[in-house]
Amino acid sequence: MARQVIKYQTTTVDAVKSAGQIQGLVQRYGGTRCEIRWDNEGRVTGVRFAIRHDRFGEVPVRLRARTKTIEDVLWSKTSMGRDRCAAQAHRIAWRQLRDVVEQLLFAVDTGLFLPHEAFMSSVETEDPETGETLTWGELLERHGSGGPGGLKLLASGSEPPVIEAVVIEDDR
Repeated sequence: MARQVIKYQTTTVDAVKSAGQIQGLVQRYGGTRCEIRWDNEGRVTGVRFAIRHDRFGEVPVRLRARTKTIEDVLWSKTSMGRDRCAAQAHRIAWRQLRDVVEQLLFAVDTGLFLPHEAFMSSVETEDPETGETLTWGELLERHGSGGPGGLKLLASGSEPPVIEAVVIEDDR
């Protein structure tokens, strides 16, 4: 058997089955709701769910399986045709997404992460400028300029800025 260039390269599990397994995982690990989304051709495109949180009530999560990069890898490293690569990339992405959700929910269940920490980039929030619902990852992509008022990531190895406290003595 030829070496796989990507995990689940030869999967035959349909994306709908993987999405259903995600739904089952969310239910098993204390989710409060779950929905699967499809496109106009009936292909599963995303999943939304909420996980209970002591402080926030619910943490709303939206995930979608991005297939383009997987498709490109298959196209460049296998002899599959483009249509077959696209269909297989869709199945692969959903198997991988199922794995990720399972591991993150397990980490939440065992206390390694809080729900909002585990799914941070996929937690839904509101764009403060437009009021649009989007994920924190999308918000960072949109406003991550680092300019005034923009979201900014620290460079690797850098320390956060230190804010010095100024003590003002009362003359009374």
